[in-house]
Amino acid sequence: MVFSRKYGVYLLVFLLPVIVYTPTLLGTFYYDDNTIFFGHQVRNLVENPFSVFAPATHYLPGVPRSLHVFILLLVYKLFGASPLPYHLLTLLLHGITSLLVYMFVRELTAESQYPKRIALTASLFFGLHPIHTENITFVTLGGTDLLMTLFAILSLLLYLNFRKSTAARRYVFLFFSLLAYLFSLLSKEAAIGFILVFPLTELMLKKKDFLWTIPYLLIPVVVKWDVISGIPGILGKSVGSGGGGQRDFLKLFDSLGYTLKALLLPYPQSVLIKEFGPRSVTFFFIALSLLTFFICVRFLRGRKLLVYASVLLLAASLPYLFVPFAEGNIAVFAERYLYAPSVGFCLFVAIVLVNLLEYRKSLAIAALLLFAVCSFEGVRYFYSSWRTEEAFWDNAVNRNPDYVTGYVNLAFIEKTRGRTDKANELLAEGLSKPKGLPAEFALAAYNLGINAMQSGQYSKAESYFMYSLQRDNFQLSYVSLGFLYLDLGRAERAKWAFENALQFNTPSSRAMYGLAKSCMLLGDIQQARRYAEEVYYATTNPELKNLAAQMLR
Repeated sequence: MVFSRKYGVYLLVFLLPVIVYTPTLLGTFYYDDNTIFFGHQVRNLVENPFSVFAPATHYLPGVPRSLHVFILLLVYKLFGASPLPYHLLTLLLHGITSLLVYMFVRELTAESQYPKRIALTASLFFGLHPIHTENITFVTLGGTDLLMTLFAILSLLLYLNFRKSTAARRYVFLFFSLLAYLFSLLSKEAAIGFILVFPLTELMLKKKDFLWTIPYLLIPVVVKWDVISGIPGILGKSVGSGGGGQRDFLKLFDSLGYTLKALLLPYPQSVLIKEFGPRSVTFFFIALSLLTFFICVRFLRGRKLLVYASVLLLAASLPYLFVPFAEGNIAVFAERYLYAPSVGFCLFVAIVLVNLLEYRKSLAIAALLLFAVCSFEGVRYFYSSWRTEEAFWDNAVNRNPDYVTGYVNLAFIEKTRGRTDKANELLAEGLSKPKGLPAEFALAAYNLGINAMQSGQYSKAESYFMYSLQRDNFQLSYVSLGFLYLDLGRAERAKWAFENALQFNTPSSRAMYGLAKSCMLLGDIQQARRYAEEVYYATTNPELKNLAAQMLR
């Protein structure tokens, strides 16, 4: 009976989040799922997924998060490009993480008065929290935080077992704990924040033998030294000389304020990017959280557990608080960053609920109400903002109207429907926005140039291509600009554009063919044939190969 009840709880903690978030299986691929995973990683790494761990591949987007990319590549080799297997993977990983949170909290609170109640409440609150919709649905970006948290919590759970055990096998727990933390770092570099939690765990256990935590401190130095070495630069930017640096430093409080606000009031406001202000509201949520913390620590039992939960929240959040300095042109914070910090938050809430509602029925009613609200909001959020790619970008534009990103991607959707005029309106509106990556502005201008070129508006097309190049060194703009100049009979300018297009690491057979044609028009027949021959043997495009062959006759 004890056996069945124990594993019945395990099954509940695993299955309930999986069942509630089953609608996410209907999701599609979004943004970096297409551009990074299918655009770069699959093309370059799928033949040998193990090559993702080689340093030489780290120039590819997202590859330093090697373990997560490796798992996605295996799924691709087994199931191809259908969204369902990837969403099923993230859904099951979320269920496993919820179960690990239960086991970890149960072990951590073993000496408290209500360990089972705290563990069950914390794990189900974590599993059903609506802010996790992005992590479960966004395969590439959200999945990295999910996998990182899974292995980080597993590492802490194994460490607890190691420190509590006296048998010789305890060192097996230590070995696998270190291995799990390594896997967490290989999933995402933000796992570095958890190194603060291991010494804290020693204090919780009243062991105070901090020598055992040293290997955890060394693993990030060996595996993620580039992250460590980048910290002084980020800090220097935040507190640098002049008033600008001091003002930038306040972005830390914006990030912290958003973290606390999103966890306290789990009503997601954005899909891709987050800015939380004005600062008066930011400081309000920080002050409210601090007041709540001091009241709970002062008047409730389990003070050490409350402090532990709070430090766990802050430690897991710490790497993300510096995002504005590393990527100041886009985000202050994103919802997916809250997956790991929410473990500490859910533990804190569970301790408070159990202490305030000691009677089982009162606790059950309050917990059920909390879980019902979370479940409803998470499913509602998926259907309103994640069910389709168009809903994803509509929500991004509505919540973040000052960013170019959403407009560009909505324009692509409109163009696939044949609504070029609507696409042009969205692209032009996106170009007028003040925020976003330079590459996104370049892409918007490039597509406006393509549309103008197709409609015969060559002067307008040229201005858009040149504007694109002003915003970012965009290879496609050089190539299209070269063919535009060829159409206008400006062979010298075409040659200039194609030569610039060939300066990029990724070779372009179209640019090489354009260069050959430019040389032909300029009378340099020998050079033209040389370029045409390179195109003929390098390209797999039959139309381009045929054009090159015609030049060689």
